[in-house]
Amino acid sequence: MFEKIKSKVMNNNIIKNTIIMFSGQTVASAIGFINTFLVLKAIGLEGNGIIAIAANYAGMFNGLFNFQSYNAMIKFGADALEKNDMPQFKKYLKQAVLQDVLTAILAFIVGYMCIDYVSDFFNWDSQMVSYIKLYLLTIPFNISGSINAVIRLNNDFVVGAKIGIQMTLIKTVLLLVGIVAKFEFKYYILLEIIMSIISSSLYIKSAIKYLKLTNCTDFLKVKIGFDKEFTMFNIYNNIVSTLDMPTGQITTLVINKLLGVSEVGVYNVIAKFGTLVTQVTGPLTQSLFPELSKIVAKDDEKGAFLIVKKIFIYTVGGGGVVALFTIISYKLWLGLFIPATFENGVLMSLYVIYITVTSAVAGIHLLFVCLNLVRYNVPIVAICNAIYLGLLYILAIKFRLFGIIMALIIQAVMVAMIKYSIMKRNIKDEQNEKYSNTLYMYR
Repeated sequence: MFEKIKSKVMNNNIIKNTIIMFSGQTVASAIGFINTFLVLKAIGLEGNGIIAIAANYAGMFNGLFNFQSYNAMIKFGADALEKNDMPQFKKYLKQAVLQDVLTAILAFIVGYMCIDYVSDFFNWDSQMVSYIKLYLLTIPFNISGSINAVIRLNNDFVVGAKIGIQMTLIKTVLLLVGIVAKFEFKYYILLEIIMSIISSSLYIKSAIKYLKLTNCTDFLKVKIGFDKEFTMFNIYNNIVSTLDMPTGQITTLVINKLLGVSEVGVYNVIAKFGTLVTQVTGPLTQSLFPELSKIVAKDDEKGAFLIVKKIFIYTVGGGGVVALFTIISYKLWLGLFIPATFENGVLMSLYVIYITVTSAVAGIHLLFVCLNLVRYNVPIVAICNAIYLGLLYILAIKFRLFGIIMALIIQAVMVAMIKYSIMKRNIKDEQNEKYSNTLYMYR
């Protein structure tokens, strides 16, 4: 029985890759909790909030302009590899890398130019502005979207785990050095920036290794032709990531504006603990995307849909257990990071529910992309996030952080339900069309 289970796991890329990534991310996460404790000990909740604001400002402009062609490269690259068309694969890769580099530079420039206007709105002082300008330096190095796709398409899910563990271990040592030496706040924000740049560089180095193995290092020399479908797919994804920013970077900035820097610090700590659920679901969705692309490339939409349904059920069950454990046990460990009040315990459990919901519906979003339904993403996300921003403002003022997390949950459910119904209708229409064609041929 053991050999049968082992054989089934090793022959299933989704399960195998999930286990590999889960084991690596669990170790990295455990060390990450130690790092969170050390950061809070060194600079407190307010200092943690300042770093979160700087990171979210840079992330906002990175999301606005930087294509990060991961999704496009996974989808179109998988199609090219399925057909064993390496020249076409190289063309896709060159186009993806060029778009990532150019848009990253644009994101950095626009982010730098807008800082004074944004700081006036949020009433940031000159010190905060200088920290944000430093953090913007991470954007030009954040061009690893297309590069990471190369690693995933080569079915390597170990590299990310190794880099994550290495980075967290190095950060632990450097945090301890900072605490012992009693360095000032600037040391800690510089540490965040440098670690981010090194992490991106290591991913690029790993991808180059696979390009050598597959004889694709000459992809930049390939004569590139403008691929309209590839570029439009990338543009649609970027528009969607831009419209989706209210649930990410803008939420943190709204907390800063309405509730204050210390509340940003609390929210940042809660968000880090909430990612406990993603130690299972994150690796699952990351390993799922390449496999769904391959299944859809073989015209097995029904099989892909079945996988998404199963993952939804398992994720909801696992996340529910974690949320229950959080509310029962928060008094034992929460006090190491933030005050272990009942309010903070409920906030933590509620955020775990939010992470569970977003993780459970991640398969819906991935299959939506694989089915090339991205043209619907823009109106869906635009409408849902317009509703979300209204809810965010009302609920944040009335219920503070509780209201913010509730608004996030409502937004995630709305988007997923609409996409699910569109996919069901699309698959049904395709099946009816195939049946009609078959019937016509028979006649």
